[in-house]
Amino acid sequence: IASSVDIEGQILTQPGVNLNEEEITKQNTKTTEKPLLLGKDTEIVLPDNTTIPAKWAVVDADNVKASIKEGINQPRDRTRAASDMQIKGIANNPDYRRLSDSVLLDTGSPTLGHDGLIVGGNGRFEGVSQAHSQGTGNDYLRTLREDAINKGIDPALIDGMKKPVLVRQITQPFDTRKLAIASNSGTNMAYSG
Repeated sequence: IASSVDIEGQILTQPGVNLNEEEITKQNTKTTEKPLLLGKDTEIVLPDNTTIPAKWAVVDADNVKASIKEGINQPRDRTRAASDMQIKGIANNPDYRRLSDSVLLDTGSPTLGHDGLIVGGNGRFEGVSQAHSQGTGNDYLRTLREDAINKGIDPALIDGMKKPVLVRQITQPFDTRKLAIASNSGTNMAYSG
């Protein structure tokens, strides 16, 4: 059954297509697992100067799992003390200017793949999430609301989220491992020995 989901997560069906109640419930359940507010197009530049198309998005940090300790999409040890320091530094002072606009994968807003898992910016994502939890994310949230319209996102929709985080959602198939490695090849956390 062909259908699409609007920005608020409501099911939109094509004219003339009838969904039964079970199918609507199933689709509504899928859309509420990982709410995502998609915005304008952007792109990500990889170290080899190739680009990947993406869209700006805002997600609720409670609905996206940072893959720090599991090693999913993260080819380095995120359990090191240096990683904890990076996350705590971001959590204590989440600077929206550093956590938003960038064409690079290893800086700016975190990057999600098609599956909703983070492929770049686990530390940045976890730092913003912790900032919301500990009450230090007010300036980040205020600036996100002010900038949301520039990213093609209705600021009013952010108000329904507990821990909104600006991310880039990749819009085409990609090699997850290659992107995760590319995300760690820049100026952020280096690999341990």
